[in-house]
Amino acid sequence: MRIALLTTTLEPGRCGVGDFTRRVATDLVAAGHEVLALAFRDGHLQVPARDDSLAGLSVLRLPAHAWSAAVRSEARVALEAFGPEVVSLQISPYGLGYHGMLFSCLPWFECLLAGLPLHIMYHELWIGGTHDAPWRQVVEGALQRRLLGRFHRRLAPQAASCSSSLAQAMLASIGIEASVTPIPSGIPVAPMGYGAAPPPAGPIPQTGAGTRRLALFGTIVPEWDWRGSLGVLCRAIRDSGQRTEVIQLGRPINSPRHIGRAIWAEISAAANEFPATTLEVGETDAVTLSHWLQSCDAGLSLTPLELLGKSSVAAAYREHGLPIIGLREPLRLRPIRGRTDWPPDPGAVRADATLLAQIRAGHWPASTPATAGDTSLADVLGRWQGQHPVRLRHQ
Repeated sequence: MRIALLTTTLEPGRCGVGDFTRRVATDLVAAGHEVLALAFRDGHLQVPARDDSLAGLSVLRLPAHAWSAAVRSEARVALEAFGPEVVSLQISPYGLGYHGMLFSCLPWFECLLAGLPLHIMYHELWIGGTHDAPWRQVVEGALQRRLLGRFHRRLAPQAASCSSSLAQAMLASIGIEASVTPIPSGIPVAPMGYGAAPPPAGPIPQTGAGTRRLALFGTIVPEWDWRGSLGVLCRAIRDSGQRTEVIQLGRPINSPRHIGRAIWAEISAAANEFPATTLEVGETDAVTLSHWLQSCDAGLSLTPLELLGKSSVAAAYREHGLPIIGLREPLRLRPIRGRTDWPPDPGAVRADATLLAQIRAGHWPASTPATAGDTSLADVLGRWQGQHPVRLRHQ
């Protein structure tokens, strides 16, 4: 099949949606499909760039800081030349509109996608859905919700996807039917042991007997109560007769104020109080990250467990066979179709009183199984032709 993947930017390592799109593109090519990956609003370059170096994959990036007819025309020409059998639009409202309002871009997409068979992957939805959200977020989220429903109805895709059962229910509340497609890992499992090449950053130091190594991978969010979660977890591990080592992996910063880096510095300074030792690895290559993950006993998640399917970090933990321990409080949700008690995604465990008691008794949590739903968006799109016959829309 010929499949076009559309997103805002394809600059590696700068946008989770863009990195996800690249991963899906390579998976589709490996499955024998032809793919056009098109970034229609890429602010990381000044002139259009095309890369056809990988057989079966064309990557086209169009620079734009605002919606323009010229960019839309260039994107439309590329789509018509490619002749896709399906177009999959990867969107996050905050990547498309001011304050996440899908209004100004709607006419642009209607012209660009007219007559093309369409799938939409909703990576983010709307804000203000919890009881502790500020009133401004509640008001803003209500408008985002209304505009997203209009966006979907006007584009009328043949199919839609989201990353968690909670997001699926949120979409259903505005009349959008979507399948659950968790975000895949961006860190493949790298070979270790005899005959395997060492990671580029050097060999991974091993832990001593009686030490639990915990991975803290990705962005550190400012709303995280690290003293009330990580500190309590480390003390439970101490009470079991073991020591704790916390490894920071990836970029911890939370733009624009770099709050994540400051929080990590506070954690490192207070580690003796937990007690624990800390080690900052930071940004490094995928092979080195994989070797570090394989050396860990668990992965720490700062994504609410009800939304774990949206986390590529959680997917990396799963792929490397790690238990996932959630360090955030449950979401205090406003009713969604009459329901407020949304369960965590399958397999992950929250660092609550029950888990802490188990750890103190010497029982470590089990590895986290795969989430429910489709295993990858590549599988969904690869089955498109048989499941969703083309129904062209005309201008």
